[in-house]
Amino acid sequence: MIQTLLLGFLLGMEHAIEPDHLAAVNTEGICKHGLLWGLGHALMLFLFGGLFLVLGEVIPIMWSYGLELLVGVMLIVVGVMSFYTIKKKSFLIGMIHGLAGSAALILLTSGIGFIFVFGLGSILGMLLVTGILSFPLRKLKKYQKHFRITAGIISIGIGLMITAQNAHILYTTFI
Repeated sequence: MIQTLLLGFLLGMEHAIEPDHLAAVNTEGICKHGLLWGLGHALMLFLFGGLFLVLGEVIPIMWSYGLELLVGVMLIVVGVMSFYTIKKKSFLIGMIHGLAGSAALILLTSGIGFIFVFGLGSILGMLLVTGILSFPLRKLKKYQKHFRITAGIISIGIGLMITAQNAHILYTTFI
């Protein structure tokens, strides 16, 4: 049991460093935003994933693709926002990512404890990554704008790929 929970925690930490998650947060490069993203992500994994798990249901595959499409669109918006000094709502962005990730997580597990420790791992992973990113950004203040724009471009690119993949799947499924 402890080994399974430890595996869930480690998988959550690894999950936090996936490109779409980093693109959603790294434009800020501040620990607070990583923590808020992680909390929003974990909350939705626990609530949405837990609800389906407790009900003994699987999240419909079309919902999964639709939520992933929403993540792609959100990454494009976040990327565009990075070109300006618009504050991003890291908690909300994490919640959207958590909704999209719930379907896959339910397939991996049969217990709410696994979802909980996976969420804790994703919080810690995102907090560590943004913490590491924040140190050089504080020292290199004159390059922060360049970093923000570069991260925005990367976020838009990842968002376009995710949107195109999931829109194609949804389109071909419904036709």
